[in-house]
Amino acid sequence: MEVKNYFAFTAENKPIPFCTAYLYEAGTSNLVSGLTDKNGNPIDNPFQADKDGLVQFAGPNGVYDLRFKSSLRDYRIRVSIIDTAAILNAADQVGDLLTQIDALAAAAETAKGIAESAADAAAASGEVYDSTADALSNGVYSLDSLVAGSGGTDGTYPLAFSGGGGSGAAGWFTVASGAVSAYQITARGVGYTSAPTVSFAASSGLTGASATAVISANREVGQYFYLRSVGDLFREEYVVEPGPVASATDQSLPSSAAISKKADAARVDELDVRTGRIFSNDAPGVSLALSGLSAILAGREVSSVFASGATDGDIAALFTTLGEFVVRRLITDGGILGNTYEIDADSSQYPWGIADAAGNIALALLADGDLAVSGGGRVGGGQSDWEFAVIDSNDYVGFGIKNGIVYPLSAGDESQLDKLDRRNRARSEAIANAPMRGIQYPTASYNIIMSYGQSLGEGNETWPSLSKSPQPGSMMYGDNVDNQAATIYEAMGADVLNPLVAHTAVAGANIDGAAESALVPGDGAKGEPPVVGLTNGLKWDLNQALLVEDDSRKLVALNSSQAGKTIEQLSKINNQDGIDRYGGMLDGIQQVYDLVDPSTCVVPIITWLQGEWDYSDSQGSANATYALYSAALNTLFDDAGADAVAITGQGKPPLFVTYQTGASYTRDADVNGAPGLHVGMAQLDVTLSRNDAVMAGPVYPYTDKGGHLDSNGSRWFGHQMAKVAKQVFLDRKNFEPLRPLAVEVIGRVIRIHFHVPSPPLVFGLPYVVSSAVDYAAKGFRVTDVTGVTDLGIASVDIVRDTIVELSMAADVPADALLWYASKTGTNGNGNLHDSDDTVAIDCYEYVPDRGMYASANIPALVGKPYPLHNWCVAFCIPVTYSEI
Repeated sequence: MEVKNYFAFTAENKPIPFCTAYLYEAGTSNLVSGLTDKNGNPIDNPFQADKDGLVQFAGPNGVYDLRFKSSLRDYRIRVSIIDTAAILNAADQVGDLLTQIDALAAAAETAKGIAESAADAAAASGEVYDSTADALSNGVYSLDSLVAGSGGTDGTYPLAFSGGGGSGAAGWFTVASGAVSAYQITARGVGYTSAPTVSFAASSGLTGASATAVISANREVGQYFYLRSVGDLFREEYVVEPGPVASATDQSLPSSAAISKKADAARVDELDVRTGRIFSNDAPGVSLALSGLSAILAGREVSSVFASGATDGDIAALFTTLGEFVVRRLITDGGILGNTYEIDADSSQYPWGIADAAGNIALALLADGDLAVSGGGRVGGGQSDWEFAVIDSNDYVGFGIKNGIVYPLSAGDESQLDKLDRRNRARSEAIANAPMRGIQYPTASYNIIMSYGQSLGEGNETWPSLSKSPQPGSMMYGDNVDNQAATIYEAMGADVLNPLVAHTAVAGANIDGAAESALVPGDGAKGEPPVVGLTNGLKWDLNQALLVEDDSRKLVALNSSQAGKTIEQLSKINNQDGIDRYGGMLDGIQQVYDLVDPSTCVVPIITWLQGEWDYSDSQGSANATYALYSAALNTLFDDAGADAVAITGQGKPPLFVTYQTGASYTRDADVNGAPGLHVGMAQLDVTLSRNDAVMAGPVYPYTDKGGHLDSNGSRWFGHQMAKVAKQVFLDRKNFEPLRPLAVEVIGRVIRIHFHVPSPPLVFGLPYVVSSAVDYAAKGFRVTDVTGVTDLGIASVDIVRDTIVELSMAADVPADALLWYASKTGTNGNGNLHDSDDTVAIDCYEYVPDRGMYASANIPALVGKPYPLHNWCVAFCIPVTYSEI
């Protein structure tokens, strides 16, 4: 296979080292399989560039989208893989196939097809140009400043481009819930000197939608392209070198005409089976009698002839110029004889079939490509999503192949489940072994950990405070981690760094235990926000890594979370109420940076603990859909990362650590009534799509006070975040929460494959307020496509370390939805977690003398370290979902 070489560059043509590369099927998000390195060794997809931004890979011939993703730039280019040597070799071998007449015509036509498909692939890839000037000119590579608009007709439509001095740009956009939700540039065009105007007018009724076209050079330094019709060559290859200038390489692709000439030279007119001699069209022809075939051949032109062994020279078989194969009589070892069996019976329902004289079908071809067999069954995959299947007359699959896995007669065959389990484990290992390199590590003398979000991040109702013994090197700004203001950062007490301890505060002042005990149930006083457990837990890990009491690095905890706020109210641009809370968060970073030695201060972590107020529009949210919340969250992360870098001058953005909004705050449908846990799924998908964000997990399993986490639950989740940060920073591993990878429906069984950070899967008991709860369906739910009608689940079982099976009471519709931890049924809770045996450095505490509720006296927890299992995130996905 052809080895391709590409460099990742910033917009300023600087290499992007160690960025992640993805190779997709053109115009899709489907990852290409079968990739190898330059030595022919298999490689994963995605894969990684080297220190110079270079990626080298080989793969199947075709047209693809190559994506480079890093914190510096995320962009795609259209590429093609065309194995020139294989094309020429195929053509050269046509002459050698003369002794194998049954494959001769196919080989010649295949060689022609390869050349023609190579032309099509190169042209479709956007790598073929009329001139070097076109290749070096600007084209449209993306859209910026997208405004989704409203009122549009849902569907997919063509983008329109006008102006800009160029031509040929094209693409499509998708409208969902009346607004633009996605777009794709399919052709960049050439010759643009300025950004063309983008139009979304194809969607009827759509108003307010707009975007700015971003142009850049069609081919950048280090990329290749071809020119059309150079001499007798199909394409001549060029490479873009610094300047930029285009230089010809010694590579080229042959024309389809040249391949056809090779094929024609080897075309057979006649084969004499008596002597084995082959007569080509370059040799004198031999006239053979048409005999009984003359009626069939009326009006047809003969291309190639097979002569019989009879002395009269009667023809045994021949090809017509239409590609038809005509045979006098076909006899097989199995006894199928032309005058006994009916072939291609016009009166039957089959395009082709074999039947006896009485019309009984032995084997027949169905219109969808399957083979029908006697008894009503069929073999194939034409009416299913199987690559191959043996299907009975009731449409049940008895045996088949799906996604490369052989399925036996029973859905519970142990050997196949073991193979699937090993596959899932391998996927999880690949996820963990892809380190996050595009983030700032806590390498400075002062490392700021900023908590941002709404009430759970702020620590509402987390009294009494618990953490009174700081880890060496854990600090806070002032006398409490909490910001006392909104648009600025106002530390409690003096503007100095103090050892990190938790204090309950009321009216801007810390209170003692006696005052805590006087608080009434439901008081929103803040005492133990999650950032305290996060900072102490991570600092302990950093000290332990060097086997010292204090490794001299300071972790400085700040908390600028603001209760009861939407994502827009916490964003850099806040059109909801205009209050600059985002600026208050940045001000905290700036104040600590100014307080310490600026040359030794960075921001390695910003936590994002928010989402409750965007699950509906009752609090003024303008982002209460999956698409809108996803876009808002990406923008907030981009802004906060860039602004943190701007303040400290650190080389990379911070790591964003999030939770998944859930439990009682969950809502099954968005503001438009569309099912899908829109905030929770948006949070999950955004963190999975970025290289600077991780989701530490859901918050439903931790002890709470009827919504807000209590002081133990808040510290517990803080240590979960510390565990994840330690895995990223110290273990140099990626982290993704326990989540589904694929779903299969096999009869009335729904099989769910999971990414499990620490196998095996376990059914545990989450704490709802202070009670451990077991749910009949373990948190799972299956509905129709509307998300309203529940489909009965008979049982739920863990059948392998990474696999759960749901046995259904009835057949499962193809468009059914699979839920976990939905609002309906379990109020946002579930029972599934992994077997991670990590425990926190802090223990669950019961302190009734300081006002802790009597219900918090849980014997199974008191005095024991918090267990840090990875609990399954909430999800809503179709039963056809698969990413493996």
